[in-house]
Amino acid sequence: MVAETLAQENHLQPENKVDRFQNKCISMFSITIDHGKTIQDEVNEEWVTRFFELFDAHGISTNIVEPDMDDIYSNLCVEDGEDIYLNDGMYMRPNGTIYER
Repeated sequence: MVAETLAQENHLQPENKVDRFQNKCISMFSITIDHGKTIQDEVNEEWVTRFFELFDAHGISTNIVEPDMDDIYSNLCVEDGEDIYLNDGMYMRPNGTIYER
């Protein structure tokens, strides 16, 4: 919903697609980066700011809690109450939420 709104506000045609991990996603635009440029040179900073304004306004939570995640935590924890390192910069809190550090 956030990506679609942002695309429509900028007169872009969002497309429903599947990413390389087979997750459904919205493609707002594609960028070709010429030699010597970076993604920051090509992306409109106002779009990024607006994306997070919409994201925050929708109250979307980035915490992932699945049923029984606390059971997984208790099976993996070395010291009770400490976050667990999972892999690739991902950690699990004692309440079962997973985050990237």
